[in-house]
Amino acid sequence: MEYSSLDFQITRSPEASPYIYRASILEDGNVVASNDFELRQDLKLSQMLKSIEKKVTESPEEPKKHKENAEAQEEKDREEPHIEFGKMLYSKAFSGQLGEYFNKSIKEVQDNGSGLRISLRFGEDVPEISALPWEYLYDDEDFLIRRRNILISRLPAGVKKKKLEPLDSVLRMLVIISGPDDPRISPLNTEKEQEIILEAVDKLQRDQKIKVDFTEDATFENVEGYLNEQDYHIIHFTGHGISIDGKGHLVFENEDQKARLIDNKTLSDLFSERGIRLVMLSSCESAKGSNKEAFDDLASMLSKKGIPAVVAMQYSVLDDVAIKFAYNFYRAIASGKPVDLALKEARLVMKNLENGNGLDFATPVLYLSDCDCVNVGNLKPEPSEFVFKPMMMPDLQVMEKGFVARKKNSDFLKKVSSQM
Repeated sequence: MEYSSLDFQITRSPEASPYIYRASILEDGNVVASNDFELRQDLKLSQMLKSIEKKVTESPEEPKKHKENAEAQEEKDREEPHIEFGKMLYSKAFSGQLGEYFNKSIKEVQDNGSGLRISLRFGEDVPEISALPWEYLYDDEDFLIRRRNILISRLPAGVKKKKLEPLDSVLRMLVIISGPDDPRISPLNTEKEQEIILEAVDKLQRDQKIKVDFTEDATFENVEGYLNEQDYHIIHFTGHGISIDGKGHLVFENEDQKARLIDNKTLSDLFSERGIRLVMLSSCESAKGSNKEAFDDLASMLSKKGIPAVVAMQYSVLDDVAIKFAYNFYRAIASGKPVDLALKEARLVMKNLENGNGLDFATPVLYLSDCDCVNVGNLKPEPSEFVFKPMMMPDLQVMEKGFVARKKNSDFLKKVSSQM
């Protein structure tokens, strides 16, 4: 499917009221339609957002003995906070001249059998607006982000879209799993997290499409060492994020495996100017700053530093859902699909999971300046990176190096190795 581009921008309106914003549609940098709307950061909005966060982080309820009839379920769905919020946001921002232009654009792509690639852009003067979960936008029919012909990503104001050269090697990925043994930090099952990533990339590794390193320990110095020794295209971080006085941090480890907070500025400097093309932040607060400091969050900072694609989580994700999401996302990436389309497919998997909660499809947030930034095309892997063992398992290629883990978390790796 071919996709045409549309930039949706929100800035503060010239009107005197601090609650009036201007939404604009841009083509080639020029405003083609606009709409002023009012959105107050009041108690009702706050309660709506709290309800969404509560429900999206809940485990699904146990099946009821007596299923609700379709009419009752439909009535219940209409009362869901994420639907109410999405409809409210859409009706305010996509009304008037802008709404007419947008609906015309949607109809045109539908008639042509094509799609629309929407980039949400927020002025630096509206951090409270950019902090909202725009991924829940809902028109009269459904969430925009769940439609196959609509791709939605974000891009900070001032960051230009780019077109990078295709990769000249197999995808190289560094996985950082931070689970400090610290009573101040909620425990993280690092062994389970390793299994999640391994399950997600196992087939890709056997198909010689990706090469993966796990850091031995999630200390800042160790991660820095990996980055200095090897060029990576993908960085995957799993761990905790925290906001202190409006400033974001990720929780790393020190040499004693206690928690060490690394601020977003330091991390954005660490990852920038290294040729990294995709960063995955599987951390509860990695995409969320406070309303006053939304542009200080790590995802947008990395985008401003030139990382062409950053995926971060607005809310926490259940382990089983995370496995399916990661597997489908990286599988689509390795098959050569654009980042936003890969994310779309992973979202739809999340939406349809039997053990999902029905809201987490909008949890991933994508900052994107080049949708094809990790496209390897038909590139063949370098022979030196893989060992072929035809006598033991003909269809399985094993890396000479790549899967590196702590000894206490290596049982899963031993199990895999024993089968080779």
